[in-house]
Amino acid sequence: ISLLHVGFRTQSGTAFSLFANERIETDILFDKKVMKFAIRGNGSALDQKVEVGKTRASMTHFREYGIGVALPSPNVDLVMGARLKYLQGFLNASTPENQSAYISTDGETYILNGNFENAMLRTSGIRLAKDGEVSHFISNNNRGMAVDLGFNWEMDKYNAFSVSLTDLGWISWKDDTKHYSLSDTSFNYSGINLRSSSNIEETVQDSLLDKFDIQRSKGNYSTLIGPKLYASWTDGEDDG
Repeated sequence: ISLLHVGFRTQSGTAFSLFANERIETDILFDKKVMKFAIRGNGSALDQKVEVGKTRASMTHFREYGIGVALPSPNVDLVMGARLKYLQGFLNASTPENQSAYISTDGETYILNGNFENAMLRTSGIRLAKDGEVSHFISNNNRGMAVDLGFNWEMDKYNAFSVSLTDLGWISWKDDTKHYSLSDTSFNYSGINLRSSSNIEETVQDSLLDKFDIQRSKGNYSTLIGPKLYASWTDGEDDG
């Protein structure tokens, strides 16, 4: 959401801009085997390790304030631009880069084997949002910086080529931070017998969920803003 955008151009062709944007970004990265495992079940990956630890998830709500400049080249039809941005973070939920986890299924017994290391979910600002802390969404200690870079080259009267690399930056999260860590765990799960169980919920709790020990802590952390690369070629030649 654009909150502000003001720009002007000098007689020499140099352009300046001031802007502010409200942004919410969600990124989920996962291995192809994880999706196959989720859709087709563990029978599709017998005697194979499914690297669920490669899955990365992040949701970030932040505001950016920035200044931009675009400089034309005096010799060729080339315009180079850059934008410097100050970031104010409001909400974040993300997984770290160093977690490791896999799940495998024995091809004969169908016993599910798993191993988790450094599995964690980090959050910032969630409680403040639930409590309606308006001041948190005006100014807080979650701060960062980012830059955007790009150029546009008018090669001739028909062809143009442009490239931009945006959101090279980070946010340091300090307010209302929570870490939900899963203790390094290895487990084997052979399933449950639903016919002999009078309390399914309790059976699942005893046979699987109790194998995981979730610990809660606090601490500052940093996240990268997902960089984006754009490239385009425009061919406007008139065939007629």
